[in-house]
Amino acid sequence: MGVLVKEFLKTVYANELPTAEPSPSDDSSSEIWISFSLRVERDEQHIRTLREALLRVVHERNELIHQMLGTFDPSSDESCRDLISRLDEQNERLGPYYDWVMQMPGRVRNLQQEILANMEDILLSTGRGSDEAA
Repeated sequence: MGVLVKEFLKTVYANELPTAEPSPSDDSSSEIWISFSLRVERDEQHIRTLREALLRVVHERNELIHQMLGTFDPSSDESCRDLISRLDEQNERLGPYYDWVMQMPGRVRNLQQEILANMEDILLSTGRGSDEAA
């Protein structure tokens, strides 16, 4: 999970443009292709705060899996209440980030549809529309 958080922050919250361009297929002479990437520009303080919050969740998750569950007693009311309390606190902190990440695919899909609609308009106006594929 820690690797996932670090990769997410490095990829999505990168303030620099990617340096490597994806390459088209080997036979690109007759293809039209488009590359799409997403990054969120934020100030360094926001990224640092987000990194610390997400890494704290990773640490707590590791503690839960590797330590707390080993001493958890499901037959003890106190043990159950303690675990529920800790999970609720973590969920409250993580909730806004989770919601934002879960909305991202829908936003990306909407952007892709908008780009596709614009590309279709451009291709049709230049005579390179879907009729050529037939």
